[in-house]
Amino acid sequence: MSSRRPRIIDMHCHVHPPEIAKTDPLWPNGDCPICIEALLDSHEKAGIDFAVVTNSLHYLKGKDDKTSLEGLKRWHEYAAEIQEKYADRIVCFAGTIPTGGDAFTREFERAITQLGLKGAFINSSHNGHYPDEDDARPFLKLCADLDVPVMIHAPPS
Repeated sequence: MSSRRPRIIDMHCHVHPPEIAKTDPLWPNGDCPICIEALLDSHEKAGIDFAVVTNSLHYLKGKDDKTSLEGLKRWHEYAAEIQEKYADRIVCFAGTIPTGGDAFTREFERAITQLGLKGAFINSSHNGHYPDEDDARPFLKLCADLDVPVMIHAPPS
C-alpha cells in the first residue's frame, strides 16, 4: 500500500483577468480576491494540489453580444497564459454563452483547439436564455466533437 497521500483537487474556483479584478464592484478598493495569486496562495495553505479554474462570467450579465464576446476572448487569452505558467497546479476551462451564435461557438473552439483550454464553463442562464434551447445545439455538438467536459454554473441571482 502506498504511503503517498491522495491529491486534493478543487474542481470549482474562479479568477478574473487582473483588469477585471481591479474594477469588480464588489471590491471597490481594488482588493478583489478573485485573482490567480490569491487562489494559489489559499490552495497552498489549505493543502489543495490542483484546480480547475474558470471565470464566473457574471460580469457579462446584461452586456451586449459584442462586449460579451470581447470579455470571453480576454478571459481565454488570460486563461491560456496562467494555465501555461502554473501547469503543475491548474487547468482552465473556456467560458462561453451557448446560445450566443456562431461567433461565440467559433471563439470557444479557438480557446480549446488553439489556446489549449481543457473544457467548457457556462452559466445556467444568460440574459434570459438557457443551454437547453435549440440555439445551443451547435455549441453542445462542438463540445461532444472535441470531447471536452461542460461545467454548468448557477447564475448569481
